[in-house]
Amino acid sequence: MTSSAGRRRKFRPSSVGPSFELRFNRTSSRFACCGRSVIIWDMDPRAKLEKIHPFKHPSHIEWSPDGDHLAIKSTSGDLVLVKPASSASEAIWLRKRGGEGAEVAFSACGNYLVDCSWSGQVDVFDIRTNEVVHTEHISNAMIRSLAYDKSRTRFAYVVSPKATSPNRPGAPDYLALRNWPFWQNEPLVLPVDAQDIEAIAFSPDGRHLALAVSSLGDIGSRVQVRSLESGAVLAEAGYSFYASGKSIAWCSGSDLIANVEQGGIRLYGSWLRTELAFLPAEYPSHVEFSSCGTYVGVGAWGKGFVCSVEEALATPSAPLHPEMHPNASLIEGP
Repeated sequence: MTSSAGRRRKFRPSSVGPSFELRFNRTSSRFACCGRSVIIWDMDPRAKLEKIHPFKHPSHIEWSPDGDHLAIKSTSGDLVLVKPASSASEAIWLRKRGGEGAEVAFSACGNYLVDCSWSGQVDVFDIRTNEVVHTEHISNAMIRSLAYDKSRTRFAYVVSPKATSPNRPGAPDYLALRNWPFWQNEPLVLPVDAQDIEAIAFSPDGRHLALAVSSLGDIGSRVQVRSLESGAVLAEAGYSFYASGKSIAWCSGSDLIANVEQGGIRLYGSWLRTELAFLPAEYPSHVEFSSCGTYVGVGAWGKGFVCSVEEALATPSAPLHPEMHPNASLIEGP
């Protein structure tokens, strides 16, 4: 979109303050920001509804499918459930410490909560009883970047084998694909030819994964689209790796992919063949599209923000760093 002068408008998003993570509810009527506290916002009109502070250092948040509950996880692994807009939003403790690391995710029915940790632990909580109903452990590995498809019947997480000695790095990361329920389905391992998988996101149709990978031989950091059936790379493009921000998102009903990189969020279209826009952000850490595909939310240690996808696409792109590969390559095709 251009102005009457033929130039793209200056990007002026609606700031929500320092926000390490930002999540929309299913109806896109509200979103939650995770900073020093967790702030619940109304989308229209844009207004703060509630401030929740169950512990000192919240790190991950997740809405239940019906929007009644919000799971909040701390940097040390504390895990609580709250009901926004209820009386005092009383926190229900699921666990105190022990699950430091990855995100959490609700099942489709909303009765179960999946939690993965850097210690290699996978726990499934029944939020009706607040008890762990399934647990498993991957030895000598970390679990990172938990994701799920639109139906919440298929999940994926990154497994990072730990180094076996100070002079020998761990084996390359791989993807574990899980069908729900976990206790009836074994994980399917999907190898990835990359030392580190930084972030993952399902495509809207659930048939593909978008990945941000690094240390991929001499190619450098790449954004990829892979087939979940074969694991093959269908398309890829370069990006500027940023150690403090590891998040990727795929917009509902489109081929629009957003990835956190140094200095902001890069938006790709046409299966990574086109760089559509670059959203500047100070110390970016997270990106998410609303389920309706209308909004994009950015978590950033400086200032997080929410804007419409239309407004985001009206901003100019920015060149990749010289060491990056600016042009995407279509390996096989969608």
